[in-house]
Amino acid sequence: MSNNTQFLALITDSEQTVLHLYSSDFSKSKNYNNYECRKLIASQSYQAPFIFCVQDQLITLISGDDPQNAVFNNLDFKNLGISSFIPLDVRTTLDLPTLIFVKQNSSILIIDLSLAPSKYNLLATVDLSGAIKSDYDFVVSKTRILISSKGDNQMVYYDITNLRNPLLIPQSNKVSATISQD
Repeated sequence: MSNNTQFLALITDSEQTVLHLYSSDFSKSKNYNNYECRKLIASQSYQAPFIFCVQDQLITLISGDDPQNAVFNNLDFKNLGISSFIPLDVRTTLDLPTLIFVKQNSSILIIDLSLAPSKYNLLATVDLSGAIKSDYDFVVSKTRILISSKGDNQMVYYDITNLRNPLLIPQSNKVSATISQD
């Protein structure tokens, strides 16, 4: 289940291809058939209030004021001007309200949605092939992407103060902490 400022979205285990949209006060609803979302994610932004339906080779951006008249726009490799697009997950942050960070197998795409749906701007691709050796998860802040690999407990940081040129932060510049249990 995901919600944005206008409505919330739900796909249930019993109806895996039916997208249920509800107004925030549940006074209106509509079901949309044939939506196979691997994940439903809501943006954290009031400037770009989307629900993202992550599918095999595209992300459907769902927006609007009324679930009965929701607007669906697809983000795929053609919109981004790239040869391959296999999204696995999406992250947003309040600090960068018009950006989404799209997880792929060995990269994270930084995409600007400020002109969506008329234009999607791919700002950068963070190539993780040399930095992460297994499946990973990540979080985004205003100036950093923190990536944690699931297989070998490795953590990698990227500086994104220049969004068009993310930089790997060398090990010696990382802040480390040890948590002990008494």
